[in-house]
Amino acid sequence: MKNLTLIAALVMAVTMNSCAQKSDSESVPEKVLSAFNAKFPDAKKVEWEMENDSEWEAEFKWNEKKYSANFSTDGEWRETEYGIKETEIPSNIRAILDQNFSDYEIEEPEIAETPSGKSYEMEVEVDDDEFEVTIDSKGNLSKKKESEETNDDDERSDSKEAFENNSLENTTLDFTENLQVENCTFVTTGKNQYFILEPGYKMTLKGKDGSDSVTLIVSVLDETKKVGNVNTRVVEEKEMENGQIVEISRNYFALCKETNSVYYFGEDVDIYKNGKITGHEGAWLAEGENKPGIIMPGLCLLGSRYYQEIAPGTAMDQAEIVSNTEELETPVGDFSGVLKTKETNKLNSNEEEFKFYAPGIGLIKEENLVLIKYGYERKN
Repeated sequence: MKNLTLIAALVMAVTMNSCAQKSDSESVPEKVLSAFNAKFPDAKKVEWEMENDSEWEAEFKWNEKKYSANFSTDGEWRETEYGIKETEIPSNIRAILDQNFSDYEIEEPEIAETPSGKSYEMEVEVDDDEFEVTIDSKGNLSKKKESEETNDDDERSDSKEAFENNSLENTTLDFTENLQVENCTFVTTGKNQYFILEPGYKMTLKGKDGSDSVTLIVSVLDETKKVGNVNTRVVEEKEMENGQIVEISRNYFALCKETNSVYYFGEDVDIYKNGKITGHEGAWLAEGENKPGIIMPGLCLLGSRYYQEIAPGTAMDQAEIVSNTEELETPVGDFSGVLKTKETNKLNSNEEEFKFYAPGIGLIKEENLVLIKYGYERKN
């Protein structure tokens, strides 16, 4: 009888606790609601659930998508998850999957965001096997076979091995040419972590090339240009040697809303000598057989390799992400978490240069040139 009484009490406690988990907004702490509303303004159909004594989860609709978000009872955001279409998976994430699976199918892809970064989660089917796959912001892939029953030690070992063996840092990929342009909705204004595409933004870099003083001024103009069927933002680059203009290029970029990558649709180039235009070397547009490249991915994975320009016979620049932990000192400040890329040219194997990008700033170093000024210009 004592055992039956104890069991009944436990069942009642579990039932009561389970019923207490589901709550309306009136039961949610004010700090949690305030943090939620600040992060997800205009969220609709919000349903709250108490995950445990220290965490609340909200399920809701935002920007026409279904989301879930977790907050501590003190209002600290912990995680956001939302589903995406298979066509919205970035090409660099696809490249990692291709390296690890063959003849596979993807189900239920979603993005998980936490204060430490973004990851892609999905179920991958290969023949009769199913895997739970996660790819983090550094390109590390972990997988777990759904039918497998492993103890904690085996699972930790498998996870560690997967992270060590499947990082892009340890894998040499081909340069990605299929950049899934067809899956993008392009806009002419915006920014990602390392590239600002907002009118009025300007960067000035300066340095030496031998005995010559070189200045590069990059200006995001309040102008657009249609390339093919895409409206692009015009970014002017003006290069000077010893105070004399040697090159002015008008570059055409657009931001993909789905991936936050900045695509490069070509450039018009004027080469100067003694104040006169003498040529247009390097000019190209993403029309006809030419295709747009990516100037800056929305998700920068170590080891990612992609084309920046795809104009066979004219412009075939390539880039590889070689580091995202650089630290640099410049005249305008010291930067950490700096992205380092290596740029090469498929048409000229002797060309190679390194560029450095600071979070929230953009280009801060290009070979011997270093950032000396940046910011938004005021309109008169």
